[in-house]
Amino acid sequence: PWHGGQCRRMRSIDGEFSQPLRVSEVLAVLSEMPTGAAASSRGRSEPHGVEWRFRLRAWPLEFDQWPREWCRILADITRQARPLAEIASRVDLAPSEVERCIVQLTRLDLLDRLAERRTPSGVAAAAPRGWRDLATRVGQILGFAR
Repeated sequence: PWHGGQCRRMRSIDGEFSQPLRVSEVLAVLSEMPTGAAASSRGRSEPHGVEWRFRLRAWPLEFDQWPREWCRILADITRQARPLAEIASRVDLAPSEVERCIVQLTRLDLLDRLAERRTPSGVAAAAPRGWRDLATRVGQILGFAR
């Protein structure tokens, strides 16, 4: 790599680098890469047994130009994270319409996406009793997830 104290230029498919690598050149090549290319090349799959819940971090600045029905979606997920199916039933819209809104909010980086473990339909969690029930309810009201 080093010949006589000078660095050698190296060509790659995506750009040109010096050896040793210079941070500015690596960042330039990475910034030119399409945003979806890195994620699609890894081929990550969704984990099994996980239900995704969505919570709005901030309202989009141009929300008044969005479809009017989407305002109900934004209002519904402002305070509490909810799964897509629950959002659709609460705002009385088709799940595909809710998904379009969620995709747009994700593009604008305005959503928190939280994973929650799904419980099998036949297995019901034992209900807490007494003080434990009260503490659980107070925790839920204060926003502490279990």
